[in-house]
Amino acid sequence: MRQANSSMRTDLQPSKPTPIGQVFSASPRSFMPQSWLEGGMAILDATGCMLSVNEPFSHWLERTQTEVVGQNFWETLGTISSDWKESLIQVSQSASPFDRLNLKLASLDSQSSQWFILETARHQGNCFVRLNSILPPLSELEETVWDEHLGNESARRETYMRLLRA
Repeated sequence: MRQANSSMRTDLQPSKPTPIGQVFSASPRSFMPQSWLEGGMAILDATGCMLSVNEPFSHWLERTQTEVVGQNFWETLGTISSDWKESLIQVSQSASPFDRLNLKLASLDSQSSQWFILETARHQGNCFVRLNSILPPLSELEETVWDEHLGNESARRETYMRLLRA
């Protein structure tokens, strides 16, 4: 077995992140998602506090990952829509190893709504959650402007898959 001799510089000092603008300080109640969420994920402890979140989820919340870690996942989502609170409480208290929940976020300024799917997996006190935007059910999709939900590639892909299954 041959070992490569390489020199690695080890005297580098860790850099400190440069603050970019103002830290998110608005009440979580004022947050209204404006973007499509694809692959938002978080790891929760037994109390529902976020141990880790991925970039798509924190970006969707319009916060940095460090701002979100340590907050209660279920309360954070509950502040987005009061209609979600009861369903979120049920899922958060479930003992089932796997759960799935569809969430509808009614828009105040237009007739369309945003839809999300929340999936959970639990093991040894921790919970892994995945949150994605989805197209509305066919009945609601038929009642809206036909291309209103097709603003990004994921939505178009999901529409195409629905057409293939039809």
